[in-house]
Order: sequence, then structure tokens, then C-alpha cells
Amino acid sequence: MPPGVVVAMPSTPEAEGGAESPVQLGASEGVDDPTAHVTTGVTTGHVPTAVRRLDTATFTRERSPRRVPRRPGYVGIAACGGAITATAFAPWGSPLLAPVGVAVFVAVARATSTRWATMRAGGFFGAAFLGLTLSWMWASLGMGPWLALTFVQALWFALVGLGWFAVRELPGWPVWCAAVWTAIEGLRATWPLGGMPWGRLGFSAPDAPWAMVLPWVGVSGTTFLIALAGCALAGLTRAAWSRQAPSGAAHGALLVALGTVAATAQVASPVANAVAATTASNPDPDPDPDPVPDPVPDPVPDAVPDAVPDVDGPPGESTEGQARVALVGVVQGGVPGSGTRVVENHRQVTRNHLAESVRLADRVADQGVDLSFVLWPENATAVDPTTDPTARAAVLDAVDALGVPIVAGSPTAGPSEGTARNETIVWTDAGPGQRYTKQHLVPFGEYVPFRWLAAAISSRVAEISRDMVPGQMARPLEVAGVRIASAICFDVAYDDVIGPQVADGAELVTISTSNAMFLGTAQLEQQWMISRARALETGRSVVVASINGISGAIGPDGTVIARLPERETGSMVVVVPLLDTITPAVRLGPWPQRSALTLAVVGLLWSLVLRRARHRRASTLRCGAA
Repeated sequence: MPPGVVVAMPSTPEAEGGAESPVQLGASEGVDDPTAHVTTGVTTGHVPTAVRRLDTATFTRERSPRRVPRRPGYVGIAACGGAITATAFAPWGSPLLAPVGVAVFVAVARATSTRWATMRAGGFFGAAFLGLTLSWMWASLGMGPWLALTFVQALWFALVGLGWFAVRELPGWPVWCAAVWTAIEGLRATWPLGGMPWGRLGFSAPDAPWAMVLPWVGVSGTTFLIALAGCALAGLTRAAWSRQAPSGAAHGALLVALGTVAATAQVASPVANAVAATTASNPDPDPDPDPVPDPVPDPVPDAVPDAVPDVDGPPGESTEGQARVALVGVVQGGVPGSGTRVVENHRQVTRNHLAESVRLADRVADQGVDLSFVLWPENATAVDPTTDPTARAAVLDAVDALGVPIVAGSPTAGPSEGTARNETIVWTDAGPGQRYTKQHLVPFGEYVPFRWLAAAISSRVAEISRDMVPGQMARPLEVAGVRIASAICFDVAYDDVIGPQVADGAELVTISTSNAMFLGTAQLEQQWMISRARALETGRSVVVASINGISGAIGPDGTVIARLPERETGSMVVVVPLLDTITPAVRLGPWPQRSALTLAVVGLLWSLVLRRARHRRASTLRCGAA
């Protein structure tokens, strides 16, 4: 055969072989039409083996419009998308970039030609995204644990890429891709070792235009909306770049995302409705009442920690013309030295909280204000105060000075030797009472899985001498007539802790935390943002007490009421509304996440059915050609 003659060949087992075959035909991954043949110059029937083995330079193949040459740079572009997504979280705090980062990942996933390439892109995206978002772990626990966690999270995003490869050709592909992202985000928040919920897109929303979506569909629903917007952005950008008309799927996804944001912006939020209903149910006979102070903007003035709001009416009752409120004291005792060594300085930490509580008691007594209760942080006593006489005496002395209950965080004895519980205990002058036990424990922080291996990686593991055991689903604590939903530190990032307690009647959320190990890192701001997201989602005020930062209060609309300076010993009184209206997000509970998972499974099954149908059609055509 003369050089340069181009032939078309039917698919045969010899031609479909491995990488040595000159041309691969049939249902190759990433080709729109699995029956596509090589470009025809001369039409032939059976092609002899010798001809089929001619030099590959004599053959050309017609490429699918979607198929692009494999380039090593695609993983770098995916990693850039991950870095852009990370900027939606602290320390950068640019939530508008969350859908942009997702869009970059989508664009790469839709351009890759094989499922393995898409998985590699997802892995590099996840490594950059979570590696940057969780960089505080390197600073606090060392490079080894940070690398291990980043690797595990990157594997989850490789699965996102695999799922996107399967559903990217379905009608309405942005919806299916957003469902896959949301489903896998929920799965990685539960497994392995209890999961890692940090980096959920919905947690970046409190300062974004779509913040008001949170009370309606919760964190998972908000994640779906952000991912959908990213998919739509990728589709429209690709169409503009190639000068093609954008697909109806991209247009529709963008309209859904924008329409949802616009609708929640125009319709009064469930929180606003609750406040209005509460105010209407308390007619104001006084034409000029003394109102509850407006929320204090963030950052708060230095004088705020020493100031007590001027509020008429006893705590727990409605002020005239105002919603029912509670006056909550918050104490941040501080940690000596670097601020990170709680265990080594635990006696001084407890003395700090006692001394600051006495100062707070003096201030409120001078101004004639009656507190509802006072919140101490996690590890305010780093030993069990129910059995340690020194710690017990300190807490009871503080209760006596304040004259109101104290809700304090402390470790207590576990069910067996060598175990412990992390609990919030309600203390009155009669001693310890109701308790909340932390449900989601921090691996390598509160318990050590694979202790022998972890000890070889990080010397900090030796500081965790006992493994804590988790608590069960909790009911609200009742403190001075106020029903509170409790959470401890890491708990706040999980959907099954605060929401169920609010659905069970909690009027206020309290979070006790000890972030001393992460002092000086972005972890503090990230957890504070998660607390703000929970306030919006549940329609409840959130009061946070930390051992040395961040302590403060958040309104039901996610705004910061007050905040204490980090690293310092201080206290304050916050006035927070007590609401009993249940937001749609709380009513929906886990169903937004379950719906995304169901949608993702349906999409994957649909894509599998279509793929098998294409293969059967291709096989039929090959048999006919033979």
C-alpha cells in the first residue's frame, strides 16, 4: 500500500488490543460515539493483519469534539481550582470564590478523556483544597498527621471526579454533578474515624449573598446550591470560550441558583418571622420602653467585656415590646505562657476562670443586672470536678459568687479504666446536675486510633493518655428556665448534634470549646464561621465560651453580637433572644443530604444504563460490519 493512504478498519480483537495497537476503536472512554471509526480515505472490508500493523503515522482518527489531548498540566489546573475554593474559608474569607473554584474543577473534569484522568484531577483538587484549609493541623499536630488527613480527603475528591465522569453527559448534567459533590461531602463527614466535616461549602455561606438559604435548606442544601452555581459557571464559561451557544443545562442551573438566592432574599427569613411573631404576642403598653440593646458590631470595642447591658425585666421573660431574652455571662479564663498548654497549667486555668467569674459577679451586682446563667468553656477544669476536690471547690465558689448556675466543660471518668468523657455539666449551689456528653470526638486529639502507629508519627500523641468515649443523642438542658442545645467544640460541625436538640425545643445554643491547641491558626476563625452557619440554620442565638478564643455571641441571623479578644482573660454579658419557631432547615433535618445522595445514585445508575446501551449498539454495528 502506498504511503499516505488512509484506511478505515472495522473493530477486531487484534486492533482493540492494548497500547501497542495502532488505533483503538469502539467504546473507548471519553468518546461520544463509541462506534466511531477512523477517518475514511479508502473503504475496505476485511483488512489483512499485515495492513493493520502498518506504522501508526499512516492512520488518523477523528476525535470527539469533547476529547482533548492528555496534558500533565490538567492536574495543576485542578489544584488551582482547589486553592481557589480554599480561599472561601479562613484565613482568606472570600466566600464568593467558592463556586469559582468548583467551576475550575468541573471544567477540568469535563475535558479529561478517561475516568482515571478525572480521578487524578479530583485528587489534586482535594489535596490543594483541604491541604490549605486544614493547614492549621500542621501547625498544631505536625506535618505527619496533616499529610495523612490531606491524603484521605484527596481520595474523597478523586471519587467526586469519578462520579462526575459518569454523569457529565446526562441531560441536566449540572444538577447531577452538584448532587455527586453534596453526597460525597456528606460521606466524607462521617467516614473514616468519624469523618472530617471541615471544608463543607455550606460553612462558607454566612457572609455570602446566599446566606439566607441556610435557614431554609441547611448546610447540605446550601452546599448543593454553591456546587450547582459552580457547574453552571463552568458550562457557560466553556461555551463562551469555544464561541458556542451555552447548553440549556448550564442556563437552567444558573437560573435555579440565582432564583433560589433571589427568593430567599425577598422572602422574610424564618428567623425574622419568629421575631415578629414573638413581638406581636407581647403588646407594648409603654409608649417609650427601654429596648434590648442592638447587636454590637464585630470587632467589639475594648470596653464591651467590662460593660453590662442595661435591660429592664427579669431574665427569661419578655421585656416590654421585645422578644423573650436571656442574659448570659461568658467567661474566658485564658491559659498561661504560650496559651497552648492547658494540661500542664490546668490548675491555673481553673483559678483564672474562678477569679474572672468573681470580677463578673461584682460588675453585674454594681449595675443591678440579674443573669440567667454563666457559660464556662471546655476544659475549664481539666480534671474531673465531680471527684477532684480542688476543681469542685473552684466551680462551687464561682456559683456562690455569681448566684446563678454555671454551665462548665470538664472531662469526667469514662465507663472503664483508661477512658473518659468530655462533658458539659450544669452546676448549681447543690452541685453537679444535668450533663451533655460530646458526641463527635476528635481523632488524635481526644482519642488515638492505631495508637502505636500514631505515636511513631507524632510525639504529641503521648499527651493523650486516655481515650474518650462519645455520648449519645442528647436532649436540651434546662438551665434557669431556658432550654439550651449544647455542643462541645468539634460537635458544631456535625448536622446531628444541634439541629435535633432545637427540634426538641431548645431556645438557645451554647458551645463550649477549648481551641488552645490551635491558637494562632485559622482553625479558630473557621470554627467561629461554622457556629455562625449553625445560628442561621437553626434560627437560634449561639453563645460560645472558649478557653482563650474565640468567645462571643451570635444572633439568630448569623450576625456577631459580641466577641472577646483572643488570648486574653475576660468576661462579658450578652443579651440574646430566645426563640421557639422551627426553621424549615431544622424540620428537614437530614433529608437534604439524603436527597442529594439519592439523586447522585440515580444519576450514576442512569449513566451506567446508557453506557451499556451504547456498548450493545456498538457491538451490533461491529457484527454487521464483519
